[in-house]
Amino acid sequence: MLISVAICTYQRYESLALTLESLENQAIPPIAREILVIDNSPDPQASQSEHDKHKTIPGLRWFHLGRPGVAHARNRAVAEAKADRLAFIDDDVTVSPGWLAAVLNAFERFGRNAHSVGGPVRPHWLAPRPEWLAEGMLPFLSLIDRGPTDRLLAHEEWIPTANAAFRVDRLKNIGGFCETLGRNGNAVTLLSNEDTELLGRLHAAGGQTAWSPGASVLHRIDPSRLDQAWFRRRFAWQAISDFMVQPDHHVAHSASSWHEAAQYLAHLAGNATDALSQDHTKPDLCHWQMSAIYHLILGMLSGRSSKHHG
Repeated sequence: MLISVAICTYQRYESLALTLESLENQAIPPIAREILVIDNSPDPQASQSEHDKHKTIPGLRWFHLGRPGVAHARNRAVAEAKADRLAFIDDDVTVSPGWLAAVLNAFERFGRNAHSVGGPVRPHWLAPRPEWLAEGMLPFLSLIDRGPTDRLLAHEEWIPTANAAFRVDRLKNIGGFCETLGRNGNAVTLLSNEDTELLGRLHAAGGQTAWSPGASVLHRIDPSRLDQAWFRRRFAWQAISDFMVQPDHHVAHSASSWHEAAQYLAHLAGNATDALSQDHTKPDLCHWQMSAIYHLILGMLSGRSSKHHG
């Protein structure tokens, strides 16, 4: 077996079915891969019923977990994988026919120094893209494209686990995903960074991430996320996630965070509550507001440095 594929899912069975269907059309033969579904939806009977609908898929192995948390589910996939390479995708993506072949080719091309492989995550808009949605906001929907060239990425060029593959032994050596980070089944909390924090530890251990433009997937963008209120929450939770990973760094740079937030509020010269909660029609102002929210939350978590006193 050449590669294991893991899909972590939580109460999105209709979307999961589309993802599984796309996996059946891969260029590599089914015997060369296995599919792991890690389901931590709360109802074990519903999970079993969904498993029964798909049990004829070659190489499918289905696990129900009573404990929520995407990092917990991913660690279960690491423990269960039978291949020495493990590719993660989300339950709302459609993979291209050459996806797995491109992932495997990238591992071979870049050798053992490549501990991970990423590819483009492009949008499949289920509703029209809003005019206010700036390009700089797309990564907050896990939409990433690092260009048309096969290459090793710089350490700051992260890849989302909507489309990321790893050498299993490297994941086990560093202890897997941090289970205090990432979504936990609560629709209100949008904690993240379980993937970027993992990549940071892998890089610190001496490995690199390979970029494979042929290993592309389409990410189905739910209309509920095409809402500025959702993005304000998403940016706020990103600040919390970033602070959890690097608190000392953000405390040391708290003056910069306060300055960035103040710049936006001063520009609008209005009520702060309105400025941070109103919708914008222009993408540049919308993105600026989201960035201000991010920096305000970081500043509040980090405290006011001595540069603010006097």
